[in-house]
Amino acid sequence: MYTTGSTSLAANNLRLHAGNVLVRSEATRALRPVIVELTDAGIPPLRVGGLVSAMVEATVEKCIGWVAPFSARSDDFSWLFLGSLARREPLPVSDVDTALVWRDDAAVHPSGEDVATRAGDVLTMVEQTGLSRCPDGANADNPLFHRSHDEWLRRARGWVAHSDGPGALLLAVMLADSRPVTGLLLGRSLEAELRAIPSDDAFLRRALADALARRPPIGFVKDFVVEASGAHRGQVDLKRGGLGPTVAIGRWLALRTGSPIASTQERLQMGADEGLLSADEAAQLRHAHRQVYELVFTAEVESLRAGSPVSTFLDPRSIDTLSRRHLRQSFKAIANVQDRLEAEWLGRGR
Repeated sequence: MYTTGSTSLAANNLRLHAGNVLVRSEATRALRPVIVELTDAGIPPLRVGGLVSAMVEATVEKCIGWVAPFSARSDDFSWLFLGSLARREPLPVSDVDTALVWRDDAAVHPSGEDVATRAGDVLTMVEQTGLSRCPDGANADNPLFHRSHDEWLRRARGWVAHSDGPGALLLAVMLADSRPVTGLLLGRSLEAELRAIPSDDAFLRRALADALARRPPIGFVKDFVVEASGAHRGQVDLKRGGLGPTVAIGRWLALRTGSPIASTQERLQMGADEGLLSADEAAQLRHAHRQVYELVFTAEVESLRAGSPVSTFLDPRSIDTLSRRHLRQSFKAIANVQDRLEAEWLGRGR
């Protein structure tokens, strides 16, 4: 049975690796200037995002390796990335969303309290490197995001079967965007078993309804529906109105087909390959996702360059006429696919 020991043990562990954390911190902080340079050099943002994902993964994996019991190089524990890092398409200042699974027959059997403490030590180190844990609680030290292998499967089956329960759909959908970064055999085994859980029609309908809830900010009369008041008056939220809907449709496609973790671009193409999207729909959504991702990515790079707060809001008047027209076309393409999916999949059984 694994025990945490004294509080001083954790403190000594953190101090022991302080020099390594400092070195990793310097490397991580150098990442953002590199992102700016690569963007200035004309490297496509989605490719730069893949580099960001690899660098963050290396940093987090190093921090995990400094904390017992995760430091043992075994398959007893697997740390998972969630969200955009799992899909390898983070933005320059994306948070680090994590979860944790351990073997039921592992030699070391941690309690939930043990895991929370040790996972918290890892995330403290991660933050010392200049990265940020998820402010909304999607972190491996949160009891909602650490469980044994069998408990994850039991909970996931419950979420799928009772997706109308509080938070069930959100957590089930998040598991579609998970990728192991340590303990790969255990993590991949869990992924495969999660994908094999039968998804009933009610769950898939709720997942699609959730995906379609984010609508692009366009109107019948005005080019864009902008914020009417507040700090973002006259602006549109590119992440919620453009990036979010395309990512959500890709995630629903993954849930429906039981496919392994992939990027949004790959998922949208897979939707066409599986006959869930037409070839034109897939091409339009891929273009829309790429365009909005590039706009958000570039805006974050400009904020990093200027040392100003990062925002996903854009004033449409700040971009040239051609780019504004293309953005509206992308938003319309997203809305058209949303309307078609809603009529075809959610209209059934009404």
